[in-house]
Amino acid sequence: MYHTAINILNDSYLAEDAVQESFEKIFRMSYRFKKLSDEQVASFCVIVARNTSLNILRKEKNIFMMEEYELEQLQEKRIGRNEGY
Repeated sequence: MYHTAINILNDSYLAEDAVQESFEKIFRMSYRFKKLSDEQVASFCVIVARNTSLNILRKEKNIFMMEEYELEQLQEKRIGRNEGY
C-alpha cells in the first residue's frame, strides 16, 4: 500500500498519511471481507490506497492552485496601488 501511495504522491509524508487513512477506511469496511479470498482482500487494500492517494493529490493540487491564485490577486492589488501614485 505504501508503494502505491509513494508512486502517486512522490512525498513520503503524504504517502504515510494516505496509508494511515486507507487503513482506517479498510477497518471500517472489514465486515465485507468474510466472503473474499486473501488475494481479493489484498487487491481491495491496494485499490483503497490508490483512491485515497489520488484524493490527497487532488486536495494538494487544489491548495496549490488556491495559493497561486491568491498570490496573483495580491500582485494585482500591489500593481494597482503603485499605478495610482
